[in-house]
Amino acid sequence: MTTDAFRMFLLFNTTFSHGECAYYPGKISRERYVFLESDVPRGVQGHLMALGYRRYGQIYYRPECLTCSICEPMRVSVPSFAWKRHWRRTLNHAEKAGIEVRWSVPEITPEKENLYIRYQRNVHGNRNSDAELIAIMQTQMYSGPQNTLELNLLLDNKVLAMSIVDESPLGLSAVYTAYDPAQKIYSPGTLAILNMLQYANLHKYEYLYLGLFLRDHPDMDYKKRFGPAEKYNIKQERWEPLLP
Repeated sequence: MTTDAFRMFLLFNTTFSHGECAYYPGKISRERYVFLESDVPRGVQGHLMALGYRRYGQIYYRPECLTCSICEPMRVSVPSFAWKRHWRRTLNHAEKAGIEVRWSVPEITPEKENLYIRYQRNVHGNRNSDAELIAIMQTQMYSGPQNTLELNLLLDNKVLAMSIVDESPLGLSAVYTAYDPAQKIYSPGTLAILNMLQYANLHKYEYLYLGLFLRDHPDMDYKKRFGPAEKYNIKQERWEPLLP
């Protein structure tokens, strides 16, 4: 299926949701989304990534707010990524500490559930109950297509960080990452992204999709450090350079 044909498919198979903005309280957001079965072909996921869609469980979505365009899907050029000295220091620090990098089939465990709860409580101030958070984790990270990998960073055989990553012909897409908030000394979120870039480079992927970029947002502006990168202009349906 060509990209243009896929656009037509989405035109007749997507719908919109409205609700309070997750990034700017008080604002109303609008998202275009489509529900797809779990066995989504890699090529279909590639089309979705190319059009700026993100995955949450079996739902693929992208922001299309009527009065705001701050949220911009972004992707990093893997072959052109600038491996600056501080990135290599982060990797060397992790290696000297004995942090193990493990790629595997996604698998939920009690240890990962506890890590996710601690991450949500300490990093995002989430006040949902433990049971609610585990249900969110199962939907967000552990339900979805078969062409999905899990990246685990382990320290002393304990999970330091975990990431769910989708594969497609175009590249990798980082679905969600959670880490142990007590181990920030190792920059686990950054370390996860750097290992995704290494994996993507090893397997000759062109892009690493990092989700939404929100310039000057305290939780989302950090992504501009990874480049060269592009942002998706949803109104004009094209990728453009993301300036630092």
